[in-house]
Amino acid sequence: MEVRNYGLVVELPDALVTGVVHVSSLSDDFYRFDAAQRLLVGRRTNRRYSVGQEIRVFVARVDMFKRQIDFAIADETAKKRPRRR
Repeated sequence: MEVRNYGLVVELPDALVTGVVHVSSLSDDFYRFDAAQRLLVGRRTNRRYSVGQEIRVFVARVDMFKRQIDFAIADETAKKRPRRR
């Protein structure tokens, strides 16, 4: 993974695919970019995304015309809510 001011550039080496997790899709916090350390740091949670870190993602959008893939972070802490009857 590579960190840029606009988000996280993610590479899936098994599929030879590269895409972006845009910073606007990180909705759990407001992230600021630390250019010196190449980090995205959450203001409230202090969650950090750094170069080389492994994250779980899923495909959020594919633009065949532009040949771009947008990923979103798969939240491992998300739990299914019970259905209301």
